[in-house]
Amino acid sequence: QSGYTSEEVVGNTPRILKSGEHDEAFYEELWNTITAGDVWDGTVINSRKDGNRYVIEQTVAPVEGPSGEITQFIAVNHEITELRELEESLRQQREQLDVLNRVLRHDIRNDMNVVVAWGEMLEDEVTPTGQEKLDRILRAGRHVVELTNVARDLSEIIHGDGTPELKPISLRQILSEELEKRRETFANAEITMADPPDQRTHVLANELLSSVFRNLVNNAVQHNHTAQPKVMISVEEADESVRIRVADNGPGISDDVKESLFREGKKGLESGGTGMGLFLVDSLVESYGGNVWIEDRVESELFDTPDEAGPAGAVFTVELRTAAKQDKIDGGRE
Repeated sequence: QSGYTSEEVVGNTPRILKSGEHDEAFYEELWNTITAGDVWDGTVINSRKDGNRYVIEQTVAPVEGPSGEITQFIAVNHEITELRELEESLRQQREQLDVLNRVLRHDIRNDMNVVVAWGEMLEDEVTPTGQEKLDRILRAGRHVVELTNVARDLSEIIHGDGTPELKPISLRQILSEELEKRRETFANAEITMADPPDQRTHVLANELLSSVFRNLVNNAVQHNHTAQPKVMISVEEADESVRIRVADNGPGISDDVKESLFREGKKGLESGGTGMGLFLVDSLVESYGGNVWIEDRVESELFDTPDEAGPAGAVFTVELRTAAKQDKIDGGRE
């Protein structure tokens, strides 16, 4: 480790290994610990004989004589220099990838928004045949924009510093705002909310809660091949929790994929996407201390008449913890 021979070390103190990376308080704390009869554990950056630094995990224990006095100290060292260098290399790569990720998301989203905007301006100027092709372009463009949103939200989770800071979020406002955006995105779909939650109902979450419902509604519409996709959101409130059900009139989800559908990168229902949307939903809900699961809708439960019911679709249920009722709504999410 150090590069010193045993002859060079005998008679010297550990000071010959000092690298200058630690201040005197560091060594004072070590010395006070072991002279008090306790064991010291820590990471030390030392200097080799040639001047290069190396890192060790060190344990120093006092040895007591027959009468209880400390007679000597024993140190056990484990060099972790390569591990630390690898960690630093990975940290730098992560920072570089994070910058690249942000730049690409920003540029792709901006460019695709331009494509979608120009495409929408052409809708009144194309033939029926051209309209079908234009619709495909617009769907693809909007899908790319949605993917950048998912990537952004996932990045916030991945690069977060552990448990997110939760606060009371107005469930009614989040649902109302997000469903309105989904209606604009999916003009051909019928997206409704039965019995909106009480205005005073707040859940413990953060600003990314809207991403949960955005991705659930996106999933319900995009994997629905009926003439008119229908999605209904319903809310069931309890004393300490609230359940939000997102039901659709699509093909449903087979039992053999339900357990794996929330895994990272899992694609379902012949999806052409990345499969990250539901993984994001599960990650966010879990970070809020909630649960999300899939059930099958009973025939005709979502719509009143058998003709409208179609095949038994899927129901995604999100359960979130509630905060204390807010007597006043200040127009914000807190």
